[in-house]
Amino acid sequence: MAYCVHCGVRLDPSEKYCPLCGVPVLDPLQPYQADAKKPYADRHDPVIVRKNRRLTAGMISIILIFPALLCLAIDFSVSRQIDWSLYPTGALLVLWTGLVPPFLWVRPSFRRIFLPFALTGLAYVYLISYLQLNGDWFLPLALPVYLLTAIPTGVITIVFQRRKLSLFYLPAFIMISAGLLSLAIDLLIRSYLEQALRPGWSLFVLLPCIAVALVLVLLARRHALREAVARRLHV
Repeated sequence: MAYCVHCGVRLDPSEKYCPLCGVPVLDPLQPYQADAKKPYADRHDPVIVRKNRRLTAGMISIILIFPALLCLAIDFSVSRQIDWSLYPTGALLVLWTGLVPPFLWVRPSFRRIFLPFALTGLAYVYLISYLQLNGDWFLPLALPVYLLTAIPTGVITIVFQRRKLSLFYLPAFIMISAGLLSLAIDLLIRSYLEQALRPGWSLFVLLPCIAVALVLVLLARRHALREAVARRLHV
């Protein structure tokens, strides 16, 4: 029986290096045996990984479902109707669609993950407007703002998954999208409240975003500078 001289972990004859600290094994009484049976598998068992993912999804579901049912029960027991409990229940449902499906799918994709989450969020916004007495703001304000937020987010997700942009072009694209999104939301809000199309606070977001994006594009076009920054960021 051998032990690591550095960290003291027990070593198997099939191990040439310490599995904990990586120090080479040097034991004349127990030399390295390449054909010895290893005490652990070389890779993760896909069945065990799938079970662990389902277990995680089940635990998250229980954590989210229990407070939702509790809110519904309290609401019904007090007022004999379902009223305010729809707000936290809907929010927990949106959170469930964002957290649980990635653990259920073996190969998560944009269609399987992002679209259900976006549609559930849109339904929750409509639920809020429906439960309010003056909920006429959904179509002229909430729906355009939500779509303006969801569409760039979906595009960025697809670009990131497919790696269509390089190290610095992707952050530049995100900064430009964030700046234009803030401008569009600002104009929509002012058009709804003041019936006027003039930018306000969004200019303080748009201009810095453009400046940062231009710097990132400049870094992306200069190979030597790009490599130096990448080494410093360890990417």
